[in-house]
Amino acid sequence: MRSKDLMCFAALSALVYARPAAFPVIAGIIAAGVCDFQRSRQFDAVSWRRYFLGNGTLTWVLSPFNLLIDMLCRRNLRVYELSDLPAAHREEVSAIIAAFREHFVLVQSLACQMPGKKRGMCFLRWYGRRLPGSLRIPGLDRDFEYVQTIGCSVFNERQRTSVHYGPLRLTLRCLYNLDPDQHGEAFIDVAGKRHYWRHNPLFIFDDTLVHQSVNDSDRLRYCVFLDVLRPSPLTPVLRVLVKGIGGGILFARRVFYANWDMLH
Repeated sequence: MRSKDLMCFAALSALVYARPAAFPVIAGIIAAGVCDFQRSRQFDAVSWRRYFLGNGTLTWVLSPFNLLIDMLCRRNLRVYELSDLPAAHREEVSAIIAAFREHFVLVQSLACQMPGKKRGMCFLRWYGRRLPGSLRIPGLDRDFEYVQTIGCSVFNERQRTSVHYGPLRLTLRCLYNLDPDQHGEAFIDVAGKRHYWRHNPLFIFDDTLVHQSVNDSDRLRYCVFLDVLRPSPLTPVLRVLVKGIGGGILFARRVFYANWDMLH
């Protein structure tokens, strides 16, 4: 057992010893985490350590909340086709992608900010809040009921993210590659399954599953980056939760994307 593992175990033991009443809460969070962890279907020691003691720790802490959200939503398909979403969701996603495609030259203007950078992210909206910035895509100034976050991620050549987990399951992550490289190795791995952009530029998934984005090609990789409310019979409840949480974590955007450069 590594020293970090021992330190975590010792800290939990000390907390339970000092406050015995905390034991049911700690046990509940651990049980919820185990239930949540198994969804990625990767049970090796590295994956356990990554989830409970690495960059998945926030997802673990939020697992009771995420499991509650699962109860408010339709069955989680893990990886989705556009046709799996309700018509109103599809209309918004399709309209946003069409706007990005029509004005791809504006997105390509972000390339001038990429020399010397590994990965860049340009947010137009964050959890329903419009953000100031120089990138303006015509057609995206309307209000959207289901798409909550709108952005564009840019990977430089031969770059990749760490293997990681998203924190919240209120939304689905929708990525669309605007200019797939038909020869290079550009893909995303989600819970042990690989999706190549050259096969299909659109990919929708539950980003609390373990995943990694890779651009092993010799060109920039541009992806539309959307967070879409999960299909639910209680959509108004999800919308209120997103609005409340979005306001609370606006300041944490730079924490979540600490290894990214913010583009404008």
